[in-house]
Amino acid sequence: MKLHNKKSVLNAAPYSQPPRKKTPIITQWLYIIFLLGICAYVVYFLLKQAFTIQTAGVIETESVAVKSPYSGLLTQFDKRLGQAVSRGDIIGTISPAENCEPEDNTKDERALRYRIQDARFALQLLIDEHQIDQQEFQRLQAQDRKLKRALEISAPLNHDSDKLRVVLAKQEAEIKMERQKINALESRYQELTELTPPIQPERCRPRSIMANQSGTIATLAVVKGDAVKAGETLLTLTPEAPQLTLTAYLEVSEFDDLTIGDTLSIVLPDESNSSGKVTQISSSASGRQQLEYDGYRPVLPQLRVTLVPVDAVEAQKWARFNQFQVLVEGVQ
Repeated sequence: MKLHNKKSVLNAAPYSQPPRKKTPIITQWLYIIFLLGICAYVVYFLLKQAFTIQTAGVIETESVAVKSPYSGLLTQFDKRLGQAVSRGDIIGTISPAENCEPEDNTKDERALRYRIQDARFALQLLIDEHQIDQQEFQRLQAQDRKLKRALEISAPLNHDSDKLRVVLAKQEAEIKMERQKINALESRYQELTELTPPIQPERCRPRSIMANQSGTIATLAVVKGDAVKAGETLLTLTPEAPQLTLTAYLEVSEFDDLTIGDTLSIVLPDESNSSGKVTQISSSASGRQQLEYDGYRPVLPQLRVTLVPVDAVEAQKWARFNQFQVLVEGVQ
């Protein structure tokens, strides 16, 4: 047998490629899709940063400050937080500008009362003296009548009774005059006690502070007994229909990307979306007399942007987040 002419089964079998598995191909496509997704997100993030305005802002409710128009001691102030105040209500009372001594009528009243008492004492003495003389006159008359009956004569025998009669007449006149004097003093005393107190000048009267607007007390800056200056804030009121504003700060480079009337998106603290309209664009340094410095370098101002709700529905959303920080976004 010739072994070299024999063919192997492997060589004699028809030639074919081994079957390929599909699993590695699917994994490669998944990797490619994942990488493309990451690239797309990076591109989206960069484009969003480049073409989107994004900053933080604070929602504020309109408040009205009630200030003291006078300087002095706050003698009356009993307001509390949350109390409703109407326009024209008295907020508090400031001490007078001058301590004026009121006109004192009590001195005249006391002096007149003493005069009345002295006149009554004098009248009582006159009456007592008159009664004593009256009794003596009656005694002399009785004695004179007895003597005249005993002597059977009609002429008066005792001239003392005649003199005493004159004295009694004078006493009666003095008593009458003293009574008239007392009546006059009592009338004057009644007039003094019924006099209305004189009207004090304005500088001597306490000064009232009135609310210039209706609303609810939001903050209290003073308490009763404090010394306040003219123009000092006593409290702040939240009006009945307060205006809501949102203040945000942007870089100066974004000035050209914003105009008054633009609408920006807002993300509220509860993750709900809202929108606001730009009403004012100004510098954060406006109103300052001097620049602020961080060490030796001046602090550059930013753009201060003020927004308001676009409608009443958005205003109701904002009202729940007074003094809350929110996210402000806008497309350049």
